[in-house]
Amino acid sequence: MRLLFFIVFFSLLLSGCFDSSSLPPVVNGWYQQGAASNFYVVRSDDTIYSIAFEFGLNYQDLVIANNLNPPYKLQTGQRLKMTHQPAMLTRNQPTHYSAFSSLGWHCPVRGQLLQKFSQKPGGHPGISIGGWLGEPIQAASNGVVVYSGDGVRGYGNLIIVKKNDQYLSAYAHNQRNLVKVGDYVHSGQVIAHMGKNDADRTLLYFEIRRGGVPVDPMKYISLSKDA
Repeated sequence: MRLLFFIVFFSLLLSGCFDSSSLPPVVNGWYQQGAASNFYVVRSDDTIYSIAFEFGLNYQDLVIANNLNPPYKLQTGQRLKMTHQPAMLTRNQPTHYSAFSSLGWHCPVRGQLLQKFSQKPGGHPGISIGGWLGEPIQAASNGVVVYSGDGVRGYGNLIIVKKNDQYLSAYAHNQRNLVKVGDYVHSGQVIAHMGKNDADRTLLYFEIRRGGVPVDPMKYISLSKDA
């Protein structure tokens, strides 16, 4: 039996099954069992932006990997090749912010900062802002809605707005989304109403991502009513 074990072990090793460089990304294990682990099977409300957002990837990497052309329309059941590295490992992101970084950004809602941004393992890639149920949520910038739905696990009703090729903003746990994919929104426009998170707490969970990498929203917006 021991000899058989070593034969099987070395056969697997030589075939590459234990090669860490061949390991797939952490993808879709919770709802796509049986699918090839380095591919993603598109669902009905998916967009290339929501898929990249969900798995911490840069949408541009997915576009290149799958030879997609604007406007990157996907078909239900389509298999997408997933990139193997999170955006933060494939891009050299600046750690400082210029005086112009915050220009063009608007606070989506004024309220108490309930949860700060953290880059630590297990930290939060966005901020939570308190408020009242049904409170209007405003777009933080001009841009195009690239996702509006509840298909991204852990975010409830979610809206993702593309400001430009680098920046996305995300608004989660909404009571109601007021915009749909393809809508152009203006900074300050009401796009949703505030809802509750999974812990039944009324709040807006807000993220800004640059090149697929979460950045601290407080570097771009101010919760002060005087700002």
